[in-house]
Amino acid sequence: MRALITGAAGVYGRELAKAFAREGADLVLTDYRKDALEAVAAQHGAQAIACNLTDADDIVRMADAVLAGGVPEVAASHAGVYPFGGLLGTAIALIFSLAAPQQL
Repeated sequence: MRALITGAAGVYGRELAKAFAREGADLVLTDYRKDALEAVAAQHGAQAIACNLTDADDIVRMADAVLAGGVPEVAASHAGVYPFGGLLGTAIALIFSLAAPQQL
């Protein structure tokens, strides 16, 4: 099984990577914090792709690199991409625009 995990250098992403690695998954990990990402990837023999998910060019580059190895069967998004402020006060259109940037 091929699994893509965004935000893999964070607490939740690291633990998810550990769990998938235990199951023998072929891991592709992304995070904008390159050094921390590479440390997590090294622990699990995973592919590391540094990526800022607020940058459309980075997203395209990351997608190309992921798909070059085959389509993941699992994608887990744990990247903390959100506007500052409370979730309930954030317009739903803004939340969706962060998930699918207009530039793509």
